[in-house]
Amino acid sequence: MNQKLILINGDSYTAKDDVLTSLSYSDTVCDYFLEYDVKNIALSGSSNSRIFKSSIEHLLRYKRQYKEIIFVVGYSFIHSRLEVASQHDKFNNQERKYYNNDYGFKLNWNKDINKYEDEMYPKFTTSLFIDGMNEKLLRIPELLDPNLLLSSFYNELYMFVNTLENLNIKYFVFSAANNTLMPGEKTDFLNRLEVKKYLDNNTNVILDSSMKLFGEEFDMDLTDTHHIQHKHDFEKFGNYIIEKIKKL
Repeated sequence: MNQKLILINGDSYTAKDDVLTSLSYSDTVCDYFLEYDVKNIALSGSSNSRIFKSSIEHLLRYKRQYKEIIFVVGYSFIHSRLEVASQHDKFNNQERKYYNNDYGFKLNWNKDINKYEDEMYPKFTTSLFIDGMNEKLLRIPELLDPNLLLSSFYNELYMFVNTLENLNIKYFVFSAANNTLMPGEKTDFLNRLEVKKYLDNNTNVILDSSMKLFGEEFDMDLTDTHHIQHKHDFEKFGNYIIEKIKKL
């Protein structure tokens, strides 16, 4: 085992469990940094809460094993993936299935736990997708306030990167999902938030990115959902991540 580790986390834009391919840009990172162990702990369908929380849990586990750790995180959709616990949720650990619960969400349970014996899982891994603006969602309208969602996300991301810095962990964080402006979003209000100012000025964090934009920049042939699908394009994006890591 090497004394150095690169941990990579995110959703389906990063995960190796994608339905289209078992490849990831983490493969290119692994091939380049031979003096590092590279672990991809991303899960398709992840909410940002799961990404940040599982990152810290893995960090606490691996910090005792490695002298140096670098984190790469491609975060998910801010406004359409929430992590909540509900007594109405139905789980199936063996297959990828969708269920409707009483709140009008769709539950995506992605993993066969037994298939990933080497990895840790947080206690709450319920990734919920908002299923349109149906009437059932009006029971919990606060979940639909874009300014609440964004300010909560910026606070969560701020706490995450500050935790990494206080633990002397190098990191690069970017938006993998296409987080465009939401209806009702008050950019003036959000830009006045101190945590948002901090993140905007943090050179290790890119808020205004997405795989869609990366695809245009690097001339990658993406799917309709902006997922990388070809090995040479995974390598292109992997080389971009490598350059970012080298500058940390």
